[in-house]
Amino acid sequence: MSCGPWTAVNILADNHLKFLPYFSLDSFQIPVLLRTGSNPLMTADQLTLNQSGRIVEITSSTLKINLMELGFLPGKQLTLQHKAPSGGPLAFQLEETLLALRKNEAALIRIELLS
Repeated sequence: MSCGPWTAVNILADNHLKFLPYFSLDSFQIPVLLRTGSNPLMTADQLTLNQSGRIVEITSSTLKINLMELGFLPGKQLTLQHKAPSGGPLAFQLEETLLALRKNEAALIRIELLS
């Protein structure tokens, strides 16, 4: 099923067929995370040390594509590993990579806190 840039796909997850919408820009597909948990939403800059979250979305900005190219994609888990004093850079573990972001860049990443 397709409607403009929106495309619907069916995936098999946990032995159940689920409907998952995708937003497509040319040939680049961005999954739309369907939030099922009751954990609070926050931004990545609000995490405390060693706290983890799952990326829900990247807020629209001129940096959105850059963050996504670095690997900050909906559904991925990130953990705050290091925090510089006085509002300096934040270092996040994203899979096998440690990436540093400015506080204002991390504020663009909306996450669901993992318990």
